[in-house]
Amino acid sequence: MCKFHKDVARDIATDPVTGDFNAGHYAVAMLAMGHFRMEQYMPEMYHADGFVPAELATESAQGALKAAFNRAAMRSCPHAMQRDYDKFMPMIRDAMAKTAAQFDLTHEGLNIGPGKITKDGYKATCCAQPDPTINGPFMDYAIVYLFDGYDDAEKTMATGKLTLLEESPSAQHEGIRMATEYFIAHDGILPALQQLFEDTVVKIFKDAPAALAEGRGYQETKGCIMCHDDERREEAAPKPPKNG
Repeated sequence: MCKFHKDVARDIATDPVTGDFNAGHYAVAMLAMGHFRMEQYMPEMYHADGFVPAELATESAQGALKAAFNRAAMRSCPHAMQRDYDKFMPMIRDAMAKTAAQFDLTHEGLNIGPGKITKDGYKATCCAQPDPTINGPFMDYAIVYLFDGYDDAEKTMATGKLTLLEESPSAQHEGIRMATEYFIAHDGILPALQQLFEDTVVKIFKDAPAALAEGRGYQETKGCIMCHDDERREEAAPKPPKNG
C-alpha cells in the first residue's frame, strides 16, 4: 500500500500523548483508506507508492499534481491542511476507539500473520528489520481483495468509487472486514479519511523535490501492491477450494 495511505493510518494508530502505536488500529485504518487510490486523482501516477522522491519530483509528476488541483479540487494551502488534520483526526481516533471497544483489534484477534505490523513497518520475521514500504501478505490480500468496483478483473485499477465487500472471500480476513465496516459506518469518517488522503498526496508530492535533493526517501521499492499484478498479488490472491 502507498505512503499516501500509510502516513494517515499511522497517525490514526498513534496516541498523540504517549506516542504508543496500535497495530490493530493501523490495520483497520489502512483497510478503510483503501477506498482511495492514486488513479482516482492522477491516473498518470497510479503506479507510484510515494516512497521514491525521484518518481514524484519529475516535471511530468509535478504537472500531474497541478492538473489534479483543477480536476479534483484538491487543496494546496498548508494552513488549510493543518486545519483538516486538527478537525478530523480526533473524530477519527474516537471512532477507532469505539471500534476497538466492539472488536478485538489485536494481531491475534484480527488474524494478522504471518509476520507482524509495527510502527516502523512490517516485520516478516522476528529477526527481520521493519520495512515501511510493504504490508505483509495479510494486508496485501485485504487492501486488494476486500473491495468491489475495480475497472478490471485483475483488480489493478479503480478510477471510480470502491466499496467494501459485505463478506470476505477469505475467512481469515472477515474479522478485519467487519471491524472496518463498523469503523467507516460512523458519521463523517469516510469523507474525513478522503480529505486527509488528498492532503497527504499533495504534501508528499510537493515535498518530493526537496526530499530528492536532500537524499530522503528510497531510491526504489517493490511498488504498490494495489496496482501491481506481481508475485505478491499471486501469493495473496484467494485460492480455489480443494476438491474433496
